[in-house]
Amino acid sequence: SLEGIRLQDCCGFYIGGGRAPEYLRLNKSVLNIVHYAFNFSVPIAAICHGPQILVAAGVLKGRTLTGYFTMKPEIELAGGIYRSAADDEAVLDGHLVTATTWMGHPALLRQFISLIGTTVQI
Repeated sequence: SLEGIRLQDCCGFYIGGGRAPEYLRLNKSVLNIVHYAFNFSVPIAAICHGPQILVAAGVLKGRTLTGYFTMKPEIELAGGIYRSAADDEAVLDGHLVTATTWMGHPALLRQFISLIGTTVQI
């Protein structure tokens, strides 16, 4: 459930791939989380089809990102700049880091953890 999440307590958001984003992009609470993250520059990682949620949230204008190769038309129609990337590469644009497939997890998570480390205050 997304009901009890206190967004101000979150230091980052990870959007997985596969078929889940196809359905999650229809959930208003998920889109609200994305808007919050973009408004407050909270780190976001998205992999594979995860950018579908970012497309639905309307936050990609002028952003450079990657995703599964079939995401290219959606990303570009949403105003994003699709960048082809190797399977083991991550693409960083500000507080957004993306990768194409599960093989990109090491690079994606390395960048995401680095972004979180720059925003978390202990």
